[in-house]
Amino acid sequence: MRVSWSWLSDWIDLSGVTPEELAERLTAAGVAVEAVHRRNPGVAGVVVGRVVDVRPHPEADRLKIAVVKAAAGGPTHVVVTGAPNVAVGGRYPYATVGARLPGGVEIRPQAFRGVTSEGMLCSAEELGLETHLLPPEAREGIYRLPDEAPLGADVVSLLGLDDVVLELDLTPNRADCLSIVGVAREVAALLDRPLRATEVERATEPDEGGAPPSTTGEAFSVAVLDPALAPLYLGQVVDGLSVRPSPLWLQNRLLAAGIRPINAVVDVTNYVMLEYGQPLHAFDADRVGTGRIVVRRATAGETLVTLDGRERALSPDDLVITDGARPIGLAGVMGGENTEVVPSTRRVFLESALFDGTAIRRTAVRFDLRSEASRRFEKGVDPERVELALRRATALLGRLAGGRPVGGIVGVRDEAALGRYRPRTVRLSLDRLNRRLGTALDRAAVEDVFRRLQFSTAVEEGPAGPVFRVTVPTRRMDVALQEDLIEEVARLIGYDRIPSTVPLLPETVGGRTSRREAERAIARLLQGLGLSEARTYVLVDGEAVRRFPIFDAEDGREGDGVGASGGGETGAGGQRSGAEALAVLQPMHEGRTHLRRSLLPGLLEVAAYNRRHQVESGRFFEIGKVFHPRGSGALPAEPVHVAALWFGLRPKAVASGSAVAGRGGAYDFYAAKGAVEAILERFGIAARFVPAALPGLHPGRTARIEADGAVLGWVGELHPAAAKAYELNRPVAFELSLDRLLARRRPAIAYGAPPRYPGVRRDVSFWIDRAVPHEAVLETIRQAAAGGPAPLEGAALFDVYEGPGAPEGRRSLAYALVFRHPERTLAEADVDKSVRAIVAAVEAAHGARLRGEGPEQGKA
Repeated sequence: MRVSWSWLSDWIDLSGVTPEELAERLTAAGVAVEAVHRRNPGVAGVVVGRVVDVRPHPEADRLKIAVVKAAAGGPTHVVVTGAPNVAVGGRYPYATVGARLPGGVEIRPQAFRGVTSEGMLCSAEELGLETHLLPPEAREGIYRLPDEAPLGADVVSLLGLDDVVLELDLTPNRADCLSIVGVAREVAALLDRPLRATEVERATEPDEGGAPPSTTGEAFSVAVLDPALAPLYLGQVVDGLSVRPSPLWLQNRLLAAGIRPINAVVDVTNYVMLEYGQPLHAFDADRVGTGRIVVRRATAGETLVTLDGRERALSPDDLVITDGARPIGLAGVMGGENTEVVPSTRRVFLESALFDGTAIRRTAVRFDLRSEASRRFEKGVDPERVELALRRATALLGRLAGGRPVGGIVGVRDEAALGRYRPRTVRLSLDRLNRRLGTALDRAAVEDVFRRLQFSTAVEEGPAGPVFRVTVPTRRMDVALQEDLIEEVARLIGYDRIPSTVPLLPETVGGRTSRREAERAIARLLQGLGLSEARTYVLVDGEAVRRFPIFDAEDGREGDGVGASGGGETGAGGQRSGAEALAVLQPMHEGRTHLRRSLLPGLLEVAAYNRRHQVESGRFFEIGKVFHPRGSGALPAEPVHVAALWFGLRPKAVASGSAVAGRGGAYDFYAAKGAVEAILERFGIAARFVPAALPGLHPGRTARIEADGAVLGWVGELHPAAAKAYELNRPVAFELSLDRLLARRRPAIAYGAPPRYPGVRRDVSFWIDRAVPHEAVLETIRQAAAGGPAPLEGAALFDVYEGPGAPEGRRSLAYALVFRHPERTLAEADVDKSVRAIVAAVEAAHGARLRGEGPEQGKA
């Protein structure tokens, strides 16, 4: 909202206050002033001059010599100009010798082909006017002033360039300040000064030279078919109009507000809208034809060409103004071209109404047609000003366009629908107000605030002291609660006068949740392994969602993740595809259409981006939410996952351990597996790595990670086809469910005293089928040792052999077994007995043979 200082001064005395001071006061009170603009860009010494003669330049075909008179009875001045629109008798801005123009230009006598020019005639652009707001004819050539402009008058004053504009940045709740009178009331409350005239007084002022009012003639009829959307609709027929340019003072005020002047009729409607905050519209009454105005919802298939020349296809959600048959305007948004005020218009139907803000907003957004009118209806207009604005505009049309009212005001007022626009009464105790603000205000101070706001107030005694019954006028529909009244008191007394107090609250110890601590622990661990943390988009390409492994919705169904069986579209290994990923209804980017169900696509985008920018290798991880559908109408589950990706070559290290130029070998499956094992160890989880074939991953270099019968995630190398799509060479990755990790974590590592008795190590090596996983053998060893005479303290795989001499289809797995008893030294016989039990169990469970025994002995 742009507020003219001179216009504001019509409503309230601003003496003794500078625009900058008032801007500071308004901002401090919550009505932010974004900028203070002085309309004069540096013009001085420019006056109104009349051209008394124009003749060709004797030495230049494109130049003219204009003889200008700048004062009645004064001398004439010769001005050389190239403008084609200079005419005898016209009045133009004349920059005298010594005048200044924007940019520091000083006017001096200057010779043009032997003729000295004594000053210059100015265009709108040379005066620094906002040419985009001027009519086309005023943008080219010399700016022509009205014929009634006083000769010799200062152009700065004549064009309102001595005005100052306050540019307000209003919050949505302060719709009352979308008008000059609304801002004037706010200033009156801040400065504690009275308004010079109320809206009622201005609306009922005499015509001041207009045609006398008439109550004869035929009036229009008005019908509203949906009162909930238009509870108040009023109109006035004005006849005898002359559609001519507005007077300069009105044009200046519209220009200061950023609105382009058009003609006296349209300008009056815009002027009153800015002054009262009530949008108006003028229909050419003779083009309405039927003499009827019917306000209704549009019907399917109806169209309307609006004033911007575009045809709009209407829907039943749109409220339209019709002549009983065809639409002639989009209610509260824009009028129709079929009833536009044109130069031949002599009679108008002037509309002033209260429309439902939600309906207006819906229509304006759907058509992308946000107007000054719709902006005000969306935020709410004052029902008390609907008729006042109509009367004010009728009087101005009489004064400025020669119009006279025909008949009285006609319209529809639905009292039931107007019920929600009635003044509100809010009760507020002085005790509550002071407790909320931390102040010690007395009754008189609070009553004074409500007086300055012109809120009607009654006071009664309550158990805790005075209670104010405040009736809030309809112009302040944003004040509805006790807290709103408290805010008004705080604004008016000044936020800087509210003392700072320390709140008395119970002491609490801040800290992170166990989940946040776990996330930080994982992040620090992966950073320690040389990975960089990434943050990627939650919206990904739909094809990327379907390409890689996902987990099903984590709603407590164990074993329903990667590798789980079940219905729905599945990939290799029974793993569900991403076909059920949630799609965005109106994506802003064709590559961001679905909510991610995995973190891997985002990390692959990061890797591909780095690779395209000559970064040959990288290590990234991310901890973030993924989104799993729950079914129709339900919000998706949002479990947290952790994922990491390696690509390219390892850094080549020197003895000190620092990375130097040059690279080592490529990252492989074991780089990712080692990181996973570090996380599992950090949380005390014993998990198994089970070979698996999963979508988008290499079938021979991928494993599911399982613990306690549930799938925690996966680790593996990308399938060559997927790696090629991202222009990466054999990237490896893992993804884990943080929720499932935390559900299975063990207590922190417990430290005890060093063992008192020695341990005994025995190494065993088996020939075993290559298809048998190491984890299965390890689990068999643990189970066989349980309850034996020699307790098994640990078992670890220390050698794998598959080279020459190995039996076909078999490999050698060698384990180090450590036995220790907590209360005594172990006897050799006890250890031998436990080892024999372990060997027998492995041979029976997995078809293994102890190396060095049996028929395979000579082949080793």
